[in-house]
Amino acid sequence: MFEAPSTMRNNPRKNDEALRIATRLRNKCPTDSYAESWLGSIYQGKGDMAQAEQHFARACELLPTEEHEKELTAVRKVLVKKDAANQMLEGIGTNAPN
Repeated sequence: MFEAPSTMRNNPRKNDEALRIATRLRNKCPTDSYAESWLGSIYQGKGDMAQAEQHFARACELLPTEEHEKELTAVRKVLVKKDAANQMLEGIGTNAPN
């Protein structure tokens, strides 16, 4: 149904166009879970996992399907790993010799 995030990542112009269309759809149909899911996929493709999480979470609120749950869980796993990596890097920075 939606274009794969990895494909969009390679074509920023297509990604921006998809973002405009999905945003218009969501604004016209604010309770459409698939518009929220599409926005989540677009932001995931752009590498903006925080925005992706918000849209996937909203999709789950609107229509709690297995597909929406999988999308949200996948993004949250990436965010947890990113947070752990940032904490590790902060620890390395504070423990580095002068």
